Amino acid sequence: MVLPLRWALRVDAKGIARRRLISWDLWEWKDFASGRIQKKHPFMFVDPLRPWWRGNLNVGYLSPTNAKEVVKLVNLHYRLPPPPIIGEILTLRYRGMRAVVLKTSGLSLGKYALGKDQPEEQRWHSWQDVQRVHVTRADPVRRDFGRLEIVLPGEELLFMMVSGEHKPAWQGSTAEQLNEFLFRHVALERIEVDIEGERPAARSDLEKQLEQAIKEDRASRLFLWILTGAFAVIGIWAATDSQWKPLVCFVVYSAIYVPTALWLFIHRGEKVQKLRRDLEAYDRDAKV
Repeated sequence: MVLPLRWALRVDAKGIARRRLISWDLWEWKDFASGRIQKKHPFMFVDPLRPWWRGNLNVGYLSPTNAKEVVKLVNLHYRLPPPPIIGEILTLRYRGMRAVVLKTSGLSLGKYALGKDQPEEQRWHSWQDVQRVHVTRADPVRRDFGRLEIVLPGEELLFMMVSGEHKPAWQGSTAEQLNEFLFRHVALERIEVDIEGERPAARSDLEKQLEQAIKEDRASRLFLWILTGAFAVIGIWAATDSQWKPLVCFVVYSAIYVPTALWLFIHRGEKVQKLRRDLEAYDRDAKV
């Protein structure tokens, strides 16, 4: 219980040091420049040469703004590890039974049939058919991504990491392998890279983000109304019953409802407002 209260991070000319209760664990800048340190989730660094109990450096305990500043300082020294080893074929399984097979000649879309290990091909596209690859990363100096869109004639493929876990929502390869395969076979002028939390380069991507944020905001408002109604029902029930058990339920539910409702009320619409400001700034810059 004491360890989280003693957590601290120090950044100086030597590198990044974290407090370890009574001492400091230093990650030198030359370590980040060695090419061996791996980036895992957006704010996690892993050194395979360190002992397991101090082989991870997580700066995600900081506020998001400060954590991004630390990552920017790391990127001034950071050198990516060697690219992942990939073969001539990558098979990805996503959205249940759907599959994408990437080859040196192109990619095929299909489905897994019951009892079969290989997907049945339904559509084939050469790499020249790929209209756009849109990659969204946590920071510029990394090979993985949080979101990847492949735009094909008449359809669009979407690959995302599981929210909060930084694990792929597909099977068959890592994000680094998929990223490497696409960069080897798709023309670079058709690949666009954006950074999470920053304004995307294309207005259409900004519009998609705004549309999704509006849907999420509506869902949070609906959840708040449902939570309020349930809270009101339990409150009335507790007030009209002389037993002590309903009162206990009311107190416990209040402890859950009040902070949740306050958080939703304070933060609802923040993302939508930010994206609308970004959209207005994009239009102003386009006019200039």
